[in-house]
Amino acid sequence: MNRLFDPEWAGAWTLTRWLFALAALRCHGPRFFGIGDAYGAQDMVFTVGIYRLAEYFTMTPEMATGFWLLGMVGIALIAWGRGAALYIGLAAWFVGSWTLLAHEALNIKAFDRMLLWVAIAVAFSPASQTGLTRKYRSPVGRWLMLLAFCSIYGSTGFFKLLLEPGWWTGETLQFHLVNPNHGGTALGAWLSSYKIPVMIMSWWTVVFECAFPFLIWFRRSNPWVLLLALGFQFGLFWLMNIPQFFFVMVSAFPVLLHPEVARGLWERIRPMK
Repeated sequence: MNRLFDPEWAGAWTLTRWLFALAALRCHGPRFFGIGDAYGAQDMVFTVGIYRLAEYFTMTPEMATGFWLLGMVGIALIAWGRGAALYIGLAAWFVGSWTLLAHEALNIKAFDRMLLWVAIAVAFSPASQTGLTRKYRSPVGRWLMLLAFCSIYGSTGFFKLLLEPGWWTGETLQFHLVNPNHGGTALGAWLSSYKIPVMIMSWWTVVFECAFPFLIWFRRSNPWVLLLALGFQFGLFWLMNIPQFFFVMVSAFPVLLHPEVARGLWERIRPMK
């Protein structure tokens, strides 16, 4: 058991922190344009599920702007990330971003939920330290990140495998490629009319998502699984209208890579600088 918590190379955390800040900016920044409608509207207010802030107060456009600005300040502090600035930034981003989402109540989106899990892993990581390419630190943050990704890939994969037979015929993916909410890209709409390629992509998606939680843990298979995952995310980026999800998922890839493999890549890149 002690071997699981042996210090490991921590150099990848700096890159993940920067990518996380970029993903948070991509998710939170555009909310500014919805303040007058989704977040600060006075004429129509919804309360759904556990997100019931609208039952306790009605957010004005000025309040919504303040929470948006708080989230933006938090993202800037996360990008700076030195010492306490990282943790203050994470707290500010969470309060600013999730207050808006909880007041909106209509939909807490998948990329927002995943961004929160990435943030939790970052909070338990050594990302606030400098000179991490020369340091070995606790693996707890990476374990949390791995568990989060195994959960999302594994749950969606086995859900498709056991409960959605349309993934084996390709029909479900064909529908998703033209879905008005998250599909509709030119390339996705064109591809949706070709049944055989879409069916093969459907099979590959199910197999990849189900295999990820088992193969990602081993040093030998880890880089190949992540390479497939990167291709998978690029496929979603090009074929579906969910760019935020791409940035959120890819932000964690540097620390998902096995630390010794990542260190070896860094040692090869460093002499070129």
